[in-house]
Amino acid sequence: MWKRDWKERSDNELVAACLVGEAAAWEALILRYQRLIFHIPLRMGFGQADAEDIFQNVSLKLCLHLSELRDTERLAGWIAQVARQEGLRLLRRKPTTGLEDAEALADARLPEEDLLQAEQAQLVRQALELLPERCQKLLGLLYAEEAAPYAEVSQQLGIPVGSIGPQRARCLERLKKKWEELEP
Repeated sequence: MWKRDWKERSDNELVAACLVGEAAAWEALILRYQRLIFHIPLRMGFGQADAEDIFQNVSLKLCLHLSELRDTERLAGWIAQVARQEGLRLLRRKPTTGLEDAEALADARLPEEDLLQAEQAQLVRQALELLPERCQKLLGLLYAEEAAPYAEVSQQLGIPVGSIGPQRARCLERLKKKWEELEP
């Protein structure tokens, strides 16, 4: 049951299910936050291998400390903070080369604004996953790093070019509502 409808479950519900041993809920929780966890070390300048190590450490800490969380509504912030701390810990363990490492460590500190932005991006991703598949595809094509031209969107989705704008507006309105529902 959990694996099938994890997108609809709140963090509170997933955490509660994890705490009673529901493996599918744990998988859903990790799937929900994997992009956030990877984003932090990559933003700090780590490569893929280090980001994977940090991901494993954050996942382990989440498993070990899940029952200690006081406010599961702030789970994304807690995860982002732990990922940042793990990144700083990894920087400290690397062989030092003097001033360069001190500068790298200073640069690696993510300002609070960046953590908030990462949390907001996570909420947008969650809201997007709750939209109908057609909206997900349309918004994905239009707001990808390299947005597809309307002619290509029309062809891929089988809709007239003149319908793309109004459908985009409706999908964005749905996204906004879903995002507001998720926002703590």
